[in-house]
Amino acid sequence: MRRAYAMSVVLWIVAAMSAVTMLLATHAKQSIEAAEMLQMKLIAQLEAESILEELNFYAATGRFTLNAVHNSAFQTALPSTLFLDGRNMTLDSDTNITLQDTASMLTLLYPNSRVAAALSDSPSAPIMDQSLQDWMDTDEFHHLNGAESTYYRQQRDSAFHARNRRGIQSAEELMLIKGFDTLADDQKEHLRTHFAYAPPSAYNLATADPLFLQALLGTTPATAQALIADRNHDINVFLSRVHAMSAFNPDLHFTSPSGSYRVRMTHLHDQAISRIDAVIGAKPHQHRCITHYRFLEQ
Repeated sequence: MRRAYAMSVVLWIVAAMSAVTMLLATHAKQSIEAAEMLQMKLIAQLEAESILEELNFYAATGRFTLNAVHNSAFQTALPSTLFLDGRNMTLDSDTNITLQDTASMLTLLYPNSRVAAALSDSPSAPIMDQSLQDWMDTDEFHHLNGAESTYYRQQRDSAFHARNRRGIQSAEELMLIKGFDTLADDQKEHLRTHFAYAPPSAYNLATADPLFLQALLGTTPATAQALIADRNHDINVFLSRVHAMSAFNPDLHFTSPSGSYRVRMTHLHDQAISRIDAVIGAKPHQHRCITHYRFLEQ
């Protein structure tokens, strides 16, 4: 009887130790997998940074045309032509990039309220237009459809004041403004893609996307798409059509590179993805630099 009891105790101890061993082994496996994933993420981040540096040097030694930069002497995976009009470009099976001249985007430093409202494609566009004007002006007198600090202080979730000066800090701040705050998530994300933190300038029509052309020139979607088709086929035809439009204003619109470009990159290493959003300063014959450099969610 005692032997049977002792044997059962031993068996219970062995079972408990086996369970502890399995638990420790599982934990060790998970730790190893987490370390391997962290290593993959770090490698993906370093590789993405390296590609960004290559892009910077590519621009520094390249030749700019109206909507592209060319560099046939750059002996890397980068192609001989990189377009600056926001089109998606695949460098290899692991890397996709878009380059967009920031002059064909809205700058957060000096956003055009009418164009920002038009880009939202929302029935609340008049409210958004006037509310953004109120947000940036220096007084507390609101437009008919706008809003000043009195309106924002009455918000139940979080009360705050209107900025009352130019220089919005981020696209997230824009989403606090009356009209913008009621946009659906997909509309907000769409609007964010048209903003950049860059010096204000006239708008570059040679690199604008269809929606931006439509908002700037007040055209229909079909006309904007036709203009893009002309630009992709023969940019001189595009320029002739744009210059002949009544909405074209040489004081507000131009068709040459601004020297500031937004880079959005997705780079894959094994199972890890690194996403970069950066602005490259690359004015011809001037020092090139990378500014406002940040990693997006991996």
